[in-house]
Amino acid sequence: MGRRRSRDDVREKTIMAKLLSVPEQHMQNWGDALISKDPPWSNTPEYHQWAAQDLTQEKSKEIAQDYGNLAAGAFELGAPFMALGASPIYDTAQAISKYNQEPGKYEVNNKWNKINAYFPDLQGTTVSGILNAIDMEDPLSAAYNRMIGAGKPVFNRMFGLMRDQRATDQGIAQVAAQRKIREAEAAAAQAAAAAQVRANIQRYGSGDRPNRGMNRPGGGRGQSPTGGDVSGTPFSRGGLATMFQRR
Repeated sequence: MGRRRSRDDVREKTIMAKLLSVPEQHMQNWGDALISKDPPWSNTPEYHQWAAQDLTQEKSKEIAQDYGNLAAGAFELGAPFMALGASPIYDTAQAISKYNQEPGKYEVNNKWNKINAYFPDLQGTTVSGILNAIDMEDPLSAAYNRMIGAGKPVFNRMFGLMRDQRATDQGIAQVAAQRKIREAEAAAAQAAAAAQVRANIQRYGSGDRPNRGMNRPGGGRGQSPTGGDVSGTPFSRGGLATMFQRR
C-alpha cells in the first residue's frame, strides 16, 4: 500500500508540474517576437494580450495532446480567470526583482514616499520603493489585458464551433432545397406525361398514334414495331388488323 501510494503521489506531482509548466513553444514564440523588427504588439497593453493569448494557445495544444480536446476546452474556459488571478502575483514578483537590481531607479520621484508620513516605522525601509516599482508595472491594466488575451482562444473555439454549425445547417438546407427542386421537377414531368396521355386519348381515340417520336416504326427500345398506325397494321406485325380473324 505504501509503495502504491508513493507512486500515485509521484504521478500526481508530475501531472501538476506539467500542467503548471510554461510550454517551450510559447517561450520560443515570445523570444522570436522580442527580436522581431515587426513584433505583434505596439504598446504594453497589446503585449500583455498577445503574451497571454499565445501562452494559453500553446498550453491548450499540450493539454489536447495529453488529455484530449475536452480537457483543452475546459482549460481555455478557465484561462481568463487564471490570468486575472495570477497577473498581480507575477507583477509583484517582477517589481521586487527589478527593484533589487536598480533600487535607485525607483526612489526618484517616488509618490509612495508619502506613506512614510502615515507609517513612521517605514522610514528608512524599502517599502515605498517596492510599492513604486509595483505601481510602475501597472498591475491593474496588466491583469485586465492578460485576462482579455487569455480569453481569445476560447472565444475563437466557440466562434469556430458556431461557424461550423452554421455551415452544417446551410448544407442541410441546401440539400433539402435541392430535394424539393427534384421532387417538383419529377412532379412536373409526371403531370406533363399524364397531360400528354390524356391529349393522345382525346385526339387518337381509335388507338392510332402519329408515326413520329417514340411511335415511329422501327421496333427500337420504347418504340412500336409498326409505328403509330396500329389499327391498320396486320396483327402478325404487331397491329390490330385481322386480330379477330385469326381467332
